[in-house]
Amino acid sequence: MNEPARMPGYQNTYHLDPADTDGVVFPAENRLPDGYRLETAETAVELRNYYDTFEWQAFDHGLAVASVGRNIYIYDLDSGRRITAARFAAPASFFASKLPEGALRSRLRGVSDIRAYGRLARIRVEQSSWKLLDSEEKTIGTLWLERWSARQREGAPLASIISLAPLRGYHDEFAALATLLLPESALPDESGLRRPFIAAMAAEGLEVGGYSSKIDLQLRADAPIHESALGLLRFTTEIMRRNEEGIRGSIDTEFLHDYRVSIRRARSILAQLKGVFPAEEAGRCARALKRVAAKTGELRDTDVYLLEEERFRSWLPEALHLGLDRFIAELQRRQKALQRSFSRYLASEAYAEFLREWGEFIDESRLPDPGQAPEAGRPTIEIARSSIRKAWKKVIRHGRRVSRETTDEELHAMRIDCKKLRYLLEFFASLFPNKSVLPAVGHLKRLQDNLGGFVDCSVQLEFLRHHLDRAQNRNPDVGLAAAVGGLMTVLHERQEKARCQFHKTFSRFDSDETAELFRNLTTHRDRLSQ
Repeated sequence: MNEPARMPGYQNTYHLDPADTDGVVFPAENRLPDGYRLETAETAVELRNYYDTFEWQAFDHGLAVASVGRNIYIYDLDSGRRITAARFAAPASFFASKLPEGALRSRLRGVSDIRAYGRLARIRVEQSSWKLLDSEEKTIGTLWLERWSARQREGAPLASIISLAPLRGYHDEFAALATLLLPESALPDESGLRRPFIAAMAAEGLEVGGYSSKIDLQLRADAPIHESALGLLRFTTEIMRRNEEGIRGSIDTEFLHDYRVSIRRARSILAQLKGVFPAEEAGRCARALKRVAAKTGELRDTDVYLLEEERFRSWLPEALHLGLDRFIAELQRRQKALQRSFSRYLASEAYAEFLREWGEFIDESRLPDPGQAPEAGRPTIEIARSSIRKAWKKVIRHGRRVSRETTDEELHAMRIDCKKLRYLLEFFASLFPNKSVLPAVGHLKRLQDNLGGFVDCSVQLEFLRHHLDRAQNRNPDVGLAAAVGGLMTVLHERQEKARCQFHKTFSRFDSDETAELFRNLTTHRDRLSQ
């Protein structure tokens, strides 16, 4: 692998303000005492393509991912040191699973295995280094200068970083001399690679960490619930719209996932906060959202099955892998057709009309007529407490009624109840102290994990039955049928295990500890979040 020029890491680092680089001389060799001199060690230019996921997961893990030529590297954002490298001609986007086996692949799969790493910015990096020699011509350290610019050669750099690297045993001598070489405008900087990375992204119009599907709103306890609900609906709409491009580009499956979650959240707000909006308008919008969501159902199901390919393969003996390959190939063809169909819908006049009508609904800030929306003017905290209390009691009431047989219908209904409660806790989380709301969410999540495992198995079993019937009627394939049958056997076993665990899991949720958490949330005993 041909190594590009690079600093050994950012240490004893200084930065220059990009606006003040004109006329700056570095290193200022004429300031050195007699007997010392500089020797140019290396000069190089490289083009780096920086990558991250749509959610900036590499950055959140303290990493920067960059390709140079046919090589790809991971850098530590804090130190600037290169962690690992691999031979890989990176395209516009790629999955960690497509990288060659090795440390880099393992590291990026640990960051995200389902989100694609997309190209964010192409940066021109000029690197120069000088050795500082003493009177005996011994090297006592190295000075590095790195200038980042956005693609073009002309113009002020995005960032200029100076790094001072003394050799062992010469730290004090080198440090004293190196400071003489620094321009007056150089400022100490311990941010490592973060400063130039953020500057490079900003030059491309990107805000590092600027996307998260998690609700991040600070609601006011005394605000009318109509105002708070509109804020929540606008937030979910923004997330929905920001994922459309990724869906159209078929970049990764999480764009559609976040899009669907946004629609579910919006529908949940309209359904659970009754009396906050005029019933006729809310009902019309809820039905429109449901119609959009329905267009994504089969596509999302197919995405999920394709994501499970590796696990499916591990469940089956090798003799059935050829049949599984044909099953996966059919799913891939179907997924592509569904993705193209939904992408056309996103570009259609029907979708544009939906967005116009939905936009008019969420942009109307005036309180509705009390006769049509009697709850609209009530304080947000009152509605938060009452709606959470109602949803929690519904989960408890329905859970206690689940029979010993724990039928599919009962567990499906329980999962829906738990989702409604979870959405309310997420909507109103900012009104309560973390010490109250986070444990409540944690207890609920354990129950949801059990129910989710059961329902997911049920949905997959039904999909496989339908697929098998259709395939056999069209073109019987013994190998494919055997593979699908093997998958159904494993899924049935996992479904029954989740079914058997439900009552134990629910009893942990239906406990005095959990009840106390929800009572604190839904009464005045718990202080509001500031």
